[in-house]
Amino acid sequence: MTPDTATERRALADRLQEAGVLTHPQWRAAVEAVPRELFLQPGVFLPADDGRWRPATALGTDAKE
Repeated sequence: MTPDTATERRALADRLQEAGVLTHPQWRAAVEAVPRELFLQPGVFLPADDGRWRPATALGTDAKE
């Protein structure tokens, strides 16, 4: 069972809307509806020093690209 991340999805939608990224209500609805954490298993993306993001698995090793 995955945790309820609706609050985090709404907060992300708020930030994206404030940044001017979400310009249509349907885009906001999509951001709020899709649980992105399902796409990250077994890892997450962490910020890299160059401003980009790098994948990291739950085991602590970098995922293969």
